[in-house]
Amino acid sequence: MNTIDAVKKIWKVCFDDTEEYVDMFFKEVFDPSHLMLSEHDGKPVSSLLLQPFAMNFHGVELPANYICGAATLPHFRMHGIMSGLMRQALRRSYDQGALLCCLIPAEDYLYAYYRNFGFCPAFYSQLSCFTDAHPFRHDNDYTLVADLDTDEAYEFFNAVMHSRPCTIQHTRQQYRQVLMDNSVS
Repeated sequence: MNTIDAVKKIWKVCFDDTEEYVDMFFKEVFDPSHLMLSEHDGKPVSSLLLQPFAMNFHGVELPANYICGAATLPHFRMHGIMSGLMRQALRRSYDQGALLCCLIPAEDYLYAYYRNFGFCPAFYSQLSCFTDAHPFRHDNDYTLVADLDTDEAYEFFNAVMHSRPCTIQHTRQQYRQVLMDNSVS
């Protein structure tokens, strides 16, 4: 079994994602250069991706990293394997010059775990749902965009994201990955 297949196996065992999502992720998002692994007897048992992003901080673009897919096979948990991998990821992030390293815990109980590495809640969101039947209460014009995977749609998205005072930015490729993620979620 090659490394990518082993990481995919870890992912499938540890996360409740559909086969369609896993296939999309490993085809479109996974980059072996971002992979960090821990092995036991030469076989991967724990992995994560340390993905580079840019962050807009009040008009200044700063280098940032995002940890995703942090997982350890169940039999190897509670042995400090992921703790070691997290420390390595944070060191690599620092060495790469990233001023911020972030992640989104998959479960609420993981907030306490990640707090051990200096993570804390920093971004909050408010969910708003709209449908085409929503009665907007002001006179602005709205345009329904059928195909979001266009340069025009990305440029609009990018402008909105850059207008926010503090947010992770996405390249065109990362934007496409978000669209694919949403389509299979």
